[in-house]
Amino acid sequence: MKLYDIVPRKWLGTLLICGLLIGSVMFLDYQKVDYEHERESYLIAKEITKIASGINHYNPESKYIHIAEIANNWPVIPLPLVEENYNQSFEIKKISPDKYSTLEDYIKNSKDYGLTHLVIKKEGNHVKFLDDIFHNEEKYSYLIKQYDSSEYGFDFKIKMYKIDYIQFKKIYK
Repeated sequence: MKLYDIVPRKWLGTLLICGLLIGSVMFLDYQKVDYEHERESYLIAKEITKIASGINHYNPESKYIHIAEIANNWPVIPLPLVEENYNQSFEIKKISPDKYSTLEDYIKNSKDYGLTHLVIKKEGNHVKFLDDIFHNEEKYSYLIKQYDSSEYGFDFKIKMYKIDYIQFKKIYK
């Protein structure tokens, strides 16, 4: 017994088209951008740039840091010295924690690059030691919480800690 014996041929084409339409709508809905999350990421980045001068990458949301920096300094934006190779320089430094296995190594090796604060998401930090800070901040006496997005009613949970290098040196000589 074949499929076209059970389902009339005119219905087979209709079922195929309906299946494609439903599948397409589900795919597009899955790929939809979460505009509320993007808006919150930008607003949080504006606050971070007012406080910090050197932070860790917290991808993909850290893409808004330099945009927020320009917005905070508007209408004064740095112009290129030479029209050809325009490389915008920013005050906020972003240092990647990806190649470090411990928080201590990351802080020690990144201080000279300008690391002043740690920006940590509730989930999706890509580095385990950052996840631990978010959930167990009391273990890190050398980190001073300066920003918590939940205090401002955001759904995107993110915290920023200032690194107290004096306290850090006392613990890790």
